[in-house]
Order: sequence, then structure tokens, then C-alpha cells
Amino acid sequence: MVIAIIGVLIALLLPAVQAAREAARRMQCSNNMKQVTLALHNYHDTNNIFPARKFHLYNVPWWGGFYSLLSFIEQTAAYDAIRSDIALSTSNHVADATGSPVFATLIINTLCCPSDGSAKIIDGAPNATWTIGHKSAGSNIMFSMADVTLENVRFRNGDYTVPVQTATSEELGRALFQEQFWQPMSAVTDGMSNSVAFSESVAALEFLSGTAFRNLRGGISNVSNITNGAPDWEIQAGECMKAKIGSNEISNPGRSIRGRIWAHASPSATGFNTVLPPNSPSCYRIANGFYNWGIFSATSNHPGGVNVSLADGSCRFISDTIDCGNYNGAYPAPGYYSRPSPYGVWGALGSINGGESQTP
Repeated sequence: MVIAIIGVLIALLLPAVQAAREAARRMQCSNNMKQVTLALHNYHDTNNIFPARKFHLYNVPWWGGFYSLLSFIEQTAAYDAIRSDIALSTSNHVADATGSPVFATLIINTLCCPSDGSAKIIDGAPNATWTIGHKSAGSNIMFSMADVTLENVRFRNGDYTVPVQTATSEELGRALFQEQFWQPMSAVTDGMSNSVAFSESVAALEFLSGTAFRNLRGGISNVSNITNGAPDWEIQAGECMKAKIGSNEISNPGRSIRGRIWAHASPSATGFNTVLPPNSPSCYRIANGFYNWGIFSATSNHPGGVNVSLADGSCRFISDTIDCGNYNGAYPAPGYYSRPSPYGVWGALGSINGGESQTP
């Protein structure tokens, strides 16, 4: 009888203990995000601009904004070592990690959420190794790309090859973080407290040659008709939502580097879109372009939503049920890239100059 009572008490207590542990993990994730956003402001105080999401470091392309922030999150030694390594490197891609042993082995705890241990895994262990040369720890913190679902700032009048430096108002300024373009604080005309800077994403477990996991969180589905191609580039985000086939599964999974490489500038690796609700599927438009074009959703292992930080440094928990407008509609990209977002409160929080003043 006593044993039975003890068993009942344990059964009642265990969910409460698990909930308390998850609350602590969620708070740690939020604290990490605050530290990164503080680093963002310190970077701006020093340089009068926010870091670019994507830029070239010497001869190596695809470096992302977290490298620029290293010195502001107590990683100055790593920043200097990587810079020195890359200056002498013959590597032609950040993901190769052949140019800097420091980069290949560096785990940045500030970028990792304790609710997702996979971000700290290097080289795909324990189950497998990467298949295309990637060797790096990851990041659960993602840069906001607003509701721009194409490769950021590459789109103008149906031509996605236009150099960023000559792109015009439709694209530049839509998101806080851009490709080869450094935004000043003055560009955030919707207000710093109304604009998202960072959110979370669960890191991909691994990817194998010929194999892709169906995980909703961390995985990415191949859905070609999320845009209809040139000249209109009509966005059809609802097609990506259809890829969800279970509580945590997606159909037609592709290779995923989601959250796997902390310094990688690819939208699929360290970016997110404020288009579909948190914990929705992420989708590539084309299988061979898996780094760039698509919809990359914010995800977490916290029940009911994700942590985000706003550009003013405050953090919020955004529910899975946040208003996302009619994401089942079809929207020509040129029709809204310089106007209020069609994706409700979530889309408005992503854009920094869409003329909205939404608060979470």
C-alpha cells in the first residue's frame, strides 16, 4: 500500500519537475538571446551599423553575422584567430572549415539553447558524419529575414542576379539583416520595439548521403511551388504548410543544415522568416538550391512557441497561434516588399520599414 502511494506521488510530481526544468531551459534560451542582442547593440555603438547577415571574409564567401559579433560575446580571441586563419586560407567556402581549425572546433554556448542539445554537436556525431565537408558546432539563434522568402535582397523586377549594391527600395531595408549590406539603426522606421531581430530554431540532427530526416523541427521539405518563378515570383507559403504530415513530421524532406553551422550565412542555416507561424515546416523551393531559396520557420522545443528578441533588446515568447494573416494566399513579391506585410502581426514584426507598428 505504501509503495503504491509513493508511486502515485511520483507520478504526480514528475510532470511538475519536468515542467520546471523546461521553464529553466526556456529562461536560459531567453537570457542567451538577450546577450546576443546586447552584443548587436554594442556592435552598432562601435560601427554605427548592424552587421550584415552575409558577407565575404577575405577570399572566403558565405560568412554570417555571428562572426562579426564574436568580440562582443567574449570571443575576441576566437575572432582574431579565425580572421588570421582565413587570411591565409585557400578555402573557398565557409562550410568547408578547412581554413580555420579554431572555427571547426569552436562551440559558442551563448548561441545554443539547452532545450536542444544537437546544436553543440560537431561533425554530425554520434550517428554520422557530414557528407559535404561541413564541420562546425551550430546555433539555435537565427537572424531575422523578415517576410522576404527569396535569397535576401537578391530580387528586383524578376532579376535575382542584380548586385546587392545596386538593389533598390523594394528589397533593401525590408529585413534588419541583409546580404553585403549593413543597416543603420535609423533604417528601423517601424520602431525598435516593433521589429524582431532574432528567434530560435532547432538544429538539424545530421544529414546523410541519400537520406534526410522527416523532423518538423530542424528538417526542411522540398516544395517547388512555394514560389512560381520569374517574372512574378509569387509567394505561396501555404504550400509549405502542407508539408506537415504529423505532429513532428514533414513530407519530402531534403538535406538540412538548419542551425548546424554557427558562422554560415545561408538563410537555411542561420536565418528565419516571419511568414508561417512558429513551429511550422521549413521549405526549400528547389532541391539543388537548398542553401538559399525558401521559407525557414522559427522553431523550438518549448511547448507552444518560440523565444524572440526585438531590436530594442527586449525578449518575448511568441505563441504558435500568433496572427500570420492569410498565408494561404498568393502574393507577388514586388507587391508587398515595400508595403505592409500580408502575414499579419508576425509578418509585421519581421519587417523594419513596412509601415506597421505591431507589438507582440
